[in-house]
Amino acid sequence: LLACDGVHSYIRQCMQEGSEGSALNFTNQEAWWGTTPVRPGSALEQELLHIAASRKMQGYNVGLVVLGTSQNPGSFYANEVSKNVYSWSYFVESES
Repeated sequence: LLACDGVHSYIRQCMQEGSEGSALNFTNQEAWWGTTPVRPGSALEQELLHIAASRKMQGYNVGLVVLGTSQNPGSFYANEVSKNVYSWSYFVESES
């Protein structure tokens, strides 16, 4: 669950209901997220259709997860939320 409702998060309060305190836990991670349309007929669409077909996925429910290595840490998640529209997020260790 990615809850982006601020430092006084209502979602965090609900998830930690009944526990002592609601301390924030800094993980030294930066996150970017967005939504991107995939143009019909593009190379990216063709690759996504190939992934879906090779894994016998049906409908518009192709999801991707890419994890980094110890040399290049980070993670990228993408999931089709409607026909040719992907919601994505990228996490990486902060430099500060």
